[in-house]
Amino acid sequence: MAKLSITIAALVCNRRVLFLSLLALVSCATAVHSSAQTWKKATDLLAPEPAREFRGVWIATVYNIDWPSNSSASPATQKAELIALLDLAQSCNLNAIVLQVRPMADAIYASPIEPWSKFVTGKNGRPPSPFWDPLSFAVDAAHARGLELHAWFNPFRASVSGVGELAENHITETHPEVVRQAGSTKWLDPTSPFVRQRALDVMADVVTRYDVDGVHIDDYFYPYPQNGGGDKFDDKANRELYLASGGTLDLADWRREQVDTFIREFYVRIKDTRRWVKVGVSPFGIWRPGVPEGTEGRLDAYGHIYADSKKWLREGWIDYFAPQLYWSIEGPQAFNLLFDWWQTQNVHQRHLWPGISPARIGRKGVGESDGRDATELANQIDITRGSPAKPSFPEAGHIHWSISALKKNAGGIADRLRRDINPNKILFPASPWLADPATRLPRIELAARQDGSSIALAWYLSDGTKPDADPALRWWCVQVRSGVAWRSVHILPSTAREASVPTTINGELVNAIAVRAVDRVGGLGISAVATPHP
Repeated sequence: MAKLSITIAALVCNRRVLFLSLLALVSCATAVHSSAQTWKKATDLLAPEPAREFRGVWIATVYNIDWPSNSSASPATQKAELIALLDLAQSCNLNAIVLQVRPMADAIYASPIEPWSKFVTGKNGRPPSPFWDPLSFAVDAAHARGLELHAWFNPFRASVSGVGELAENHITETHPEVVRQAGSTKWLDPTSPFVRQRALDVMADVVTRYDVDGVHIDDYFYPYPQNGGGDKFDDKANRELYLASGGTLDLADWRREQVDTFIREFYVRIKDTRRWVKVGVSPFGIWRPGVPEGTEGRLDAYGHIYADSKKWLREGWIDYFAPQLYWSIEGPQAFNLLFDWWQTQNVHQRHLWPGISPARIGRKGVGESDGRDATELANQIDITRGSPAKPSFPEAGHIHWSISALKKNAGGIADRLRRDINPNKILFPASPWLADPATRLPRIELAARQDGSSIALAWYLSDGTKPDADPALRWWCVQVRSGVAWRSVHILPSTAREASVPTTINGELVNAIAVRAVDRVGGLGISAVATPHP
């Protein structure tokens, strides 16, 4: 039976002949091997809508928080570390990576605008040797594992302490007039049109040249009080120009208007570049102290860092909103109270996927820990998933801060994710407001062959076209039924043409398998279903 182990791709280059060759192998296998079983096309059976949830995790590169572990590590070591993190995310049944690609007006990728990041090459402006492009590598490796890749940018941080000499083409050297000192950090002035345009150009460049699924910015708009504070921020020159032109807003409202303008233009620029790329913002989790009633907080993000994040959500200037709700369920910053309040602000029904913090699992007083255990995090995820009486709005999701906590298996959290919290893989939520009405996903023909403990699948587009020529196609969703329930989902990249699933799930025999196309914004094609031949 050696020919049964031949890979489908090696049979023949022509994809239609490939599919027919698979059918021939199926017949051959049935004739000569008693344990093999042919499956048939089920014309009267459609798979149900698969369950959906966004399960993301942040990977920070600044200060080498998460990756790479050492900026002087060789490219081979850095690749291996990144693959290990992606494998970890996959094993925890997550489905999205949020990778920091612009830590401080630099780039972890080959940028025509900004210098190479010290955090991946050891020195700002120095390319990796031997050369590689970490973002291109990460996109391909993530997609191969059924993971979305969102590129995370910091739009206004210019440099942090301890980074050494900056490259000649770093913005602090080429445009020192827009740089402000804030404590030990150098900041880019958000009131500068050049600064805002530079950030937009950088993000649009990545969206144009890399096949990312989303772009993401965090909560750094003006410096936090402990880092110099917005009240000490020197934006007097632009303020005077504004007043001279007849502007009447007070200082705080004017600063908020600059940030609002950036968020609005950010959304428009990405949509003009590639409409399907999701735009995400992860602001401080409390809009203002006392809102909602009973919420306490020393930081007023609205007043201190000039972030009117409630406005951005209510205006629909984002596709997904990830407020950093790192607090416990009980207490003066109650997770459930804040999550419920943010839902009331989500008038456009954008994705609301709060940030949660496995980094706070552990002993009190250590880093970001506050003594909680993994059960607290599991309960927070349950809250985001809702209940029949109080469903999530509109579809569930969350993002873990950060992957290092999962790598350490803090409090057994990675084990809990695999075993209890995320026992199965799941499809990403759809973003119907980004859909193109002209999109038509391909229909497919599906063949299946059971041999021993596995079922081999192969499929081909019904109209004979190559999937690579279909810009709408992003993923394949494989659904598996055992007993009477569709229990298992597999997410494969659009280039896949074969898969293998076990013959039993939870002790029950698999009795139906469906494959369908998924477009770039989560829309589903018609399922092709196979069932065992009687």
